[in-house]
This record gives sequence, structure tokens and C-alpha cells, in this order.
Amino acid sequence: MAGSDEIQARRDDMEQVFATMLVTGLRPAEARGLRWEDVELDGPAPAIQVRQQVIELRDEARDGQRRRPRKRVFGTPKSEHGRRTIPLIPRAVAALHVQHKRVA
Repeated sequence: MAGSDEIQARRDDMEQVFATMLVTGLRPAEARGLRWEDVELDGPAPAIQVRQQVIELRDEARDGQRRRPRKRVFGTPKSEHGRRTIPLIPRAVAALHVQHKRVA
């Protein structure tokens, strides 16, 4: 069993992104909208710039049933507070380095 300080989502292509979301508080829509140009991993102050998010547009629900998204678009966060810089702790920097190597 893993130690209590370990974050695990093993064997998933996005495991490093999940770990980053957990240690930063990054919202799912923000994580889906993240671009590598918004990520600074090197230097004295590693951080993520939250500049956009993925918005799911849905068809109208009928008979009380939730509809699947019909389209995903990029949009800016709803509020000024949503556009922010999230500092990265060493664990998040390491996770994002792994993810960047995986997708490069």
C-alpha cells in the first residue's frame, strides 16, 4: 500500500495531470484547457498561468435526462479570479516534466 503522502492514478495516460490537479487545485475544465505555453517548469518560480478552460456546450435536456456534450470549445474563465497564476510545488513540477516527456 502506498504511503499517505503519495498521489496515485497509476497506469493512466493522464496520471501526471491528475497528480498536478490534486496538488494545485486546478479545476478539470482548466486542466483540459491547459497549453504547454501556459506552463513554466524551470526557473525560480515554476507556475501555471490559467488563461482558458474547456467549456462543454450541451443540447437541451428532454424528459429530465442529461444530454451528452455536443461540442467543446475553449473560453476564458468566468471571472477575473479564475484567470490566475498557480505556483507549482516540486511534486507538481516533477509530474508535469513526466507528462511533457510522455506527449512530446
